[in-house]
This record gives sequence, structure tokens and C-alpha cells, in this order.
Amino acid sequence: MKYKMIYDGDHFIDSVVHDSLEAAICDAEETLMLWAGEETSDWKYDSEKNILAPTEEQKEHWDYMIYNMGCYVVEYDPETGYQGDYLDDALWPKSQGQLDALGWSLWADIEKKNK
Repeated sequence: MKYKMIYDGDHFIDSVVHDSLEAAICDAEETLMLWAGEETSDWKYDSEKNILAPTEEQKEHWDYMIYNMGCYVVEYDPETGYQGDYLDDALWPKSQGQLDALGWSLWADIEKKNK
């Protein structure tokens, strides 16, 4: 069995095949971190509080990204072409907690965590 890391963006969907579940999960986590980094790259930083200080518009854009983009890992059989449904059969993420650990949460939840 192989695994697909499916990345679902606002206006695109694609996938990458991996030989192991661990590699597919690692790819999914790295992709989310890359997207988060790109999103926050021009945000101001509050050095006194040691946190990012986005504008209200940037917070809205962040939440839009969280609602509309994601990465999922499913089983994939290259011989039959079968792949699990990325929303119903995802092997990763299994919980919001896995995403929260990466910072892939709504901005209000990130703010609560940082208080």
C-alpha cells in the first residue's frame, strides 16, 4: 500500500504519492507549515510580547486560509487506482489537536493559547 498526501487549496487540489504513512504525514505537516509561514511573512512582530501582531484584515485572511485549505493523508493503491476519500477516510489528521499542534487553528484560538 502507498499513501497520498492530498493538498486542497482555495482554488486547487493535487496530491503526492509516498511509500510510507510517516513520509506522507511529514509532507502534510511541512506543507501546512509552509502555507502558514507564507501567510505570516509580512506580519508585524510585537517584540515586547514576543508574538506576531497581525492586523484585523490579516487575521481574517488567516481564518479564511484555515477554513479553505488543508492537507490530508489517505491510502492509495497504484494497481487499482483506489484512494480513500480525503474527508471521510483520512489517516491524518485524525483530530483538530494534531492541527492545533502545528498552529493550524483559527486566529482566536491561537490568541487564547498564547495568553
